[in-house]
Amino acid sequence: MCNAAEPPHPLLMKHLIPVSFSFTPNPSSNKSASTSSTTPSDEQTCICPSCQKELSNTTKLTLMKPCHHVICKTCTDKLVKPSSQCTVCDTTLAAKDIIDLVREGTGFASGGRAETSKTGVAFQG
Repeated sequence: MCNAAEPPHPLLMKHLIPVSFSFTPNPSSNKSASTSSTTPSDEQTCICPSCQKELSNTTKLTLMKPCHHVICKTCTDKLVKPSSQCTVCDTTLAAKDIIDLVREGTGFASGGRAETSKTGVAFQG
């Protein structure tokens, strides 16, 4: 059950979207950044494939739904939306195909929606 949405709804496999992050090049090879969705090594970090900026928990991100690429919000606003195509693979995009990725707090707060309720008064004795 996804409690972060309004209203809460069941999670279904058919509604999940694959995501393809780009990683910094492996220090032991001279290849450019890869755009695979595999787990990076300890030396690699996620980057925006357009501007090569390192992505962090504070970076606003956008997902291109048809091609699964993740790009920073700045590149999306300046490059992707005006041209309506992905900067990585040149896939044509509709407005509904550009999805802002959002984060909900620390993961322990359930998006600010408390699920506890007060049922009575507790007395200390």
